[in-house]
Amino acid sequence: MPVVGREDEPPVELRLLPRPLFRYEADEAEGIVDGGLFAFVQGTDPQSLLVIEARTDRGTASWHFAFARLASGAVAGRLDDREVFSVAKYDFKRDPRQPFLLLGKQSVP
Repeated sequence: MPVVGREDEPPVELRLLPRPLFRYEADEAEGIVDGGLFAFVQGTDPQSLLVIEARTDRGTASWHFAFARLASGAVAGRLDDREVFSVAKYDFKRDPRQPFLLLGKQSVP
């Protein structure tokens, strides 16, 4: 279960939306049996995404997953009391070469 939070506040446990945002079916060429994209939310605001896939390789089926952050705060994901995903608070810099750029307030014409 992912949690999100700022460094100066206790973490908040996110709520898993019960239905996938997107579900995709078998792609035999890639060995994918089934997959879905799920959202973990705070209220109704998505903070983290989870991709879950069932794959086969040489006749053996297995589950695979990956997390992605949507929040600028720190995000961590746990599976069976073990942390499997963690990112620190995003450091917004006013550097246009960074993946995200936060601009200050702009005057309205």
